[in-house]
Amino acid sequence: MNRVPLFIAATASLASATVVSAQSTFTECVCQSDALCWNTICSVDPFCCNVHWDLLCEEAAISLGVLPTQTKVYQIQGTSTGAAWQWRVTADCGALTPPAATWGPVTASGVTSGATAGQLAVAFANSINSAPSAGFVTAIADPITATLTVTAVSVWVFQPLFDLGVFDSTLGTWCTATTLTTNPLGCTFNPIIFRIDGTVLGDLDGNGVIDGADLGILLTNWGQSGLGDVSGDGIVDGVDLGILLSSWS
Repeated sequence: MNRVPLFIAATASLASATVVSAQSTFTECVCQSDALCWNTICSVDPFCCNVHWDLLCEEAAISLGVLPTQTKVYQIQGTSTGAAWQWRVTADCGALTPPAATWGPVTASGVTSGATAGQLAVAFANSINSAPSAGFVTAIADPITATLTVTAVSVWVFQPLFDLGVFDSTLGTWCTATTLTTNPLGCTFNPIIFRIDGTVLGDLDGNGVIDGADLGILLTNWGQSGLGDVSGDGIVDGVDLGILLSSWS
C-alpha cells in the first residue's frame, strides 16, 4: 500500500521516508500494550506491525484517537508570588527500563503576582493545551476548586506512569507533584501543587499495598531512572527507598 498518511497532513519528506524517533518508539510501546490500539493500526497499516513502527504509524494512532491514556488530578493551593511556572509531563511504558517521553518544558504565561490558585490552574491548562504536544497531553482547569485534570498518553502496568513536573525556582530542581500526604522534596511550586487522584505513592506493582514486591522492584532499578523513582527526581535512590518504607503496608 502507499504509506502516504491518509489521516493528517504530513510533509513530503515525512511521506517519502521511514522516520523513527525516541517518541515514536515510546508510542509503539504504548500502542502495543493496548489491544484496541494495536489491532486498529495493524489493520490500517500492516507495515507498522509487520516491519516497524515509524512516525506515520504514530500519526495514524493520534489521528484515530486510539493511543491509551491516563488521567491525573492535581490540586493547586496558595497565591502566586509572580515567579515563572515551568511545567513538563513525563511518561513511560511500564518496563523496568522503558521507552520514555517528555512533553515540555514550557513556561506558563499569565502567572502574575497575586494570582489565585484558580487562576494558576487556568494558566497551566492553557499552557499545556497550547504547547506543541497535541495528541499527547491535554488539561482541563476548574477555577472554582483550583484543580487541574491532566490526561496524557501512557499505559498502566505497575503504577501510574506519568506525572506533571514543575520547576521549583527556590530549590533549583524539577519536582514531581505528589499526594497530599507526601512531599519528600519539600517542593513549594509557587505556591504548591499536589496529586489528589488517590494513588498510593510507592505502590510499584499496583496491587494497592506497599510490600516486599515493591521493594524488590525498586532495588532492581537502583541507580537508574524509571520505575521506582517515586520522588520523580530522575533517579532511584535512598530518597525513594525512604518514601517507600515510610508507607509500608
